[in-house]
Amino acid sequence: VDPLHQCDDQQINAVLKLVNLSVKLDDPAAPLLLSASQRQLLNLARVLLRRPRILILDEVTSGLPADEELALHQRLFAHLP
Repeated sequence: VDPLHQCDDQQINAVLKLVNLSVKLDDPAAPLLLSASQRQLLNLARVLLRRPRILILDEVTSGLPADEELALHQRLFAHLP
């Protein structure tokens, strides 16, 4: 999740919880075993760890069921300034 090792475990766990991604990522091969929608959420988590001032989402939630997409948007809007 944090290839540059700039964040601590607490920050990483918080952002993974925010995007509702609960998979073991300790194994270097783990990203290869993720579904397409899980990889999208992992990429979103990576972006959120950098705390962007502007976040433009295009198709990042396209692989999610409608109810999960809505829940993610609600969590993001509550989290972002």
